[in-house]
Amino acid sequence: MTDDDLRRAFERIASHAPAEPRPAHARQLGAAMKGRGAGTWITRLGRRRWFMAVGVVAAVAVAAPIAVALRPDGESSRLDIVDDPTVRSSTTLPGEDDAGILVVVPSTTVPVPTTAVPTTAAPTTTVPATTTTTIPFAPCSAGPLRDLVAEQPGLPAAVAAKRMAILKAATACDYEALAALGTTEPGQFTFSFGGSEGAASHWRDLESRGYEPMRYLVTLLAGSFTRCDYCMRPEEEVGSYAWPRAAVSREGWLNTPLADIDALRPLYDDEDFAQFEGFGFYIGYRIFIRADGEWLTFVNGD
Repeated sequence: MTDDDLRRAFERIASHAPAEPRPAHARQLGAAMKGRGAGTWITRLGRRRWFMAVGVVAAVAVAAPIAVALRPDGESSRLDIVDDPTVRSSTTLPGEDDAGILVVVPSTTVPVPTTAVPTTAAPTTTVPATTTTTIPFAPCSAGPLRDLVAEQPGLPAAVAAKRMAILKAATACDYEALAALGTTEPGQFTFSFGGSEGAASHWRDLESRGYEPMRYLVTLLAGSFTRCDYCMRPEEEVGSYAWPRAAVSREGWLNTPLADIDALRPLYDDEDFAQFEGFGFYIGYRIFIRADGEWLTFVNGD
């Protein structure tokens, strides 16, 4: 900043302040300034004008370099203070001519356009409700006996296969499947002594009345058996396998081995044994499967 610029700044400030008596120390400062050629104009300033001029000059001298030093490049929230005589504002501010020394360049904030990204809702998939069809199941007395379904050694293959099929159908309480396992030879499958429309209907009726034929069938097939060659019918060429062993005792009930009688205990008691003794033979449920695998008999009584 040159002396002329400083002088013009003082005169501009003084022109807007009311005139007051000049203090003694101002006169002394004015005399001291004569060495720089400023005495001719500073002595014309009043006291108040002189103090205002000194304050403005001091503020400009201190603030200008600090503002320039602290301003980071590219920051748009500050004002650019230029203290360069070669830089002038293209617009003259009120009360200022082309000799103005302070140029304040307002920063320009460029708005950043924001683009709204449309949100896409996640597609929803409606799963149709699954309809569960419950098949009515009529439990039978053999249902809890599935653990008894096991192979039994000593049987011919055909007999063993038929026995396993009978056990599985009985423990499943499938009367129709069980009836289909009986021999297909006309009139040869004995499941009752008359008065029934069919094996499946007969067993279902007995179960519904609490007689539990399926429990007898499975329990007996899981017990001891014997081969009975004399049990053949006149037209048969092979013998049969019988459950229980007591069913084919030729010596009568009183001569039935004690082990065979005890094997009946899960199904029969002493009262039943007394009836067998009175009849002379075992007349409880018995099962006969021919050696060729034909299921011939599952009957009770006489």
